[in-house]
Amino acid sequence: VYKTGADDGVVAGLPFGDDRNFTAETLDSKRVIKIGKRYWEDSPENRTKNYSFGDAENYCSNLDIGGMQWRVPSILEMAEIIDYGKTYSSEPTIDAIFQNKTKGYYWTSQTILNYGNNTVDNQGFATWFTNGLTDLEDMGDTHYVRCVAGPKVQDSDLDAEIIDGTIVDHSTGLQWAKDTDNHSYQSEKERCENLVFSGYDDWRMPNINELHTIEPHYDEKLLITNPAGDVIKGPFWSSTPIDETHNFYVANYWYAPSGRDVIKDKIEPTASANSSGAICVRGGHL
Repeated sequence: VYKTGADDGVVAGLPFGDDRNFTAETLDSKRVIKIGKRYWEDSPENRTKNYSFGDAENYCSNLDIGGMQWRVPSILEMAEIIDYGKTYSSEPTIDAIFQNKTKGYYWTSQTILNYGNNTVDNQGFATWFTNGLTDLEDMGDTHYVRCVAGPKVQDSDLDAEIIDGTIVDHSTGLQWAKDTDNHSYQSEKERCENLVFSGYDDWRMPNINELHTIEPHYDEKLLITNPAGDVIKGPFWSSTPIDETHNFYVANYWYAPSGRDVIKDKIEPTASANSSGAICVRGGHL
């Protein structure tokens, strides 16, 4: 889980995630950005051309750079290049190494998830590089796209199991306490930091990229449920600040347009004095 660019301090001697190490390379006379095992397009088209959802998919699948298979990034993949420390600044919320960038919407590959027998068609998610938020957009709308190549993030179900009332995600090394409450940011932050549960006392409030990892993606299991098995709808606090007014991003995994229940990844700014829940977390691969 990569750092957010905003709240990368230290808690109990542990960092908030992996360092965001970007390198610029040239493949087939095209500039690309490498992070880990993935490559990101950094072409003038990334800031000059707009596409519908379907046209964005076609553009990326036909991209011919380095002999790799390119695709529209998932929400989780997009999160690794967002710099939340630039939210509402004069710069787009993306790492400074990218040369071709703008504050517009960029398509992700994710479409809205249906819950139960209800359906919502022709809508997909786009990330807004003014603040790093992800919004639901009509597929016919035109937005920018930045293609990615390399191993997919979270290509299947979370590698998770329930242990002593906690969710242990073996893919990230994160352990989640399922109990939530609704209080102000400071109250929930203190609750997590003072929590002694399942034999551990190093719990903390997760940052926004860590919350991304337990969102429902595609056909994955909905892990955040109450004892009756009902989905806990959120919103949930993250430790990531949005700006100097001390607002914080909240992840809300529930959306019901026109009375139809669907699962949605929704990240939004919320004042720290408001009441929201928190899913406490510990650990993580370093």
